[in-house]
Amino acid sequence: MAKYIKQEFKSINNEGEASAYYRMETSRRVTMAEFIKEISIPGHGISEATAMQVLNQAATSLARLMAHGCAVTIDGIGTFKATIGVCKDKEQDAFVADKPQRNAQSIEVNGVHYHADKALVKAVRCQCTLERGTQSRIKHSPYTLEERIGRAIAFIEEHGYMRTRDYANLNELSLSTATVELRKVRKEESSGIKAIGRGSSLIYVKK
Repeated sequence: MAKYIKQEFKSINNEGEASAYYRMETSRRVTMAEFIKEISIPGHGISEATAMQVLNQAATSLARLMAHGCAVTIDGIGTFKATIGVCKDKEQDAFVADKPQRNAQSIEVNGVHYHADKALVKAVRCQCTLERGTQSRIKHSPYTLEERIGRAIAFIEEHGYMRTRDYANLNELSLSTATVELRKVRKEESSGIKAIGRGSSLIYVKK
């Protein structure tokens, strides 16, 4: 049986009643050795050695294919695709003609995006029985929305750009709250802030 966490979510203007969204609580992490035993139980016709060999080869092949720009789909599991971004020791560039642009040596793979197969989601849903777990309240910023935007613009003016984590730390928000708030702020023409890039390479600059 799995537990769920009830998470508080308040509107961007901190007005009205707080809403709630739910997420699964991680009961524990299953190790590779445990997973191997799980898929090589008697009657499946797969030994632990064979299962280990197949999984290791799958990991090797996934890395090779994604390194060549492939999105790899495994039926019943999902699709894997590499993500890229500017190297950690390099500053994010912008689409400005008179500023130097990053070349291939400044870009690196920084993660792997995974999108679950609908069949896997359905299988998990059918086998999952939920019970109430803990509740998580959001971290409230001591600043108003206008003040938070002003502090963000000042940060961008000083540093050239801002990441979501910078906004969260600057305004004493949780990372999830900062992400949702910035998604709405950047759509407002009067905010003075726009987004460049996507995923882990997403940054915010002045309009």
